[in-house]
Formats: sequence, structure tokens, C-alpha cells
Amino acid sequence: MKRHFVKRGSKWTFILDIGRDEKTGKRKQKWFSGYKTKKEAEKACAEMIAQIENGKYFKESKITFKDFIQEWLKTVAKPTLRATTYTGYKSAIQSRLIPAFGNKKLIDIKPVQVMKFYSSLLDEEISEEFV
Repeated sequence: MKRHFVKRGSKWTFILDIGRDEKTGKRKQKWFSGYKTKKEAEKACAEMIAQIENGKYFKESKITFKDFIQEWLKTVAKPTLRATTYTGYKSAIQSRLIPAFGNKKLIDIKPVQVMKFYSSLLDEEISEEFV
């Protein structure tokens, strides 16, 4: 895998070729920066190459939760679930998940936000039992 190191100001950067663009055939490069020493950058580069080769590296996406979940409903849920299950999932997604996370980018949704959302659902169910 092709890589090279560059010093930019006081920090080191490494650039990796991460494959080719399917449409244009041009190589795709990813820049990783902010390392204090070249040795730090070399170590991080080796770790990144290992992740890429093991299939653990994923490209950050700017897709929103709403776009992702609607695509998931269409391509995964609808063909594989029973109609009643699909309808229940779709209803829950539209009434609860999209209002809570819809316009957030997937990459920006943190586990603590999901836990708070889940906790609020539990609180709702508990309060409804006592009404």
C-alpha cells in the first residue's frame, strides 16, 4: 500500500492510498494528520494499514440517520421481514427514531445519546403504567 509522510508546520501527516474510485478509476487518498513526531505518524500509519487490510477501516460518511434508516427499511427490512413486523418497525422509526435522530449525521450520534433516548422511552412506559 502506497504511503508517504509530510511535515506540515510543526506536525507530521501521512497520506495513504486507500483504493480506486469505482467511477473514475482515479486513486483515492486519505490524509491523517496531527502527529508530533514522524515516529508517531509511522506507528499510526502501520495501525491504519492493518485496519484497512483486515477490513476494519470504514470511511466516514456524511449520511444522516434519516437517510440511512429509510434506505435500511427499503433494502434490508422490507425484503426480509414479515409485513406486520415491517409495519411495526416503520411506525416506530417514523414516530420515535426520526424525530430524535433524523437530521444528525450517523458519525455524530454517540452511544450516550442513544442511552439517553432509550432511557426516555423507559420513563415514558413507566409513567404510562401509573396513569
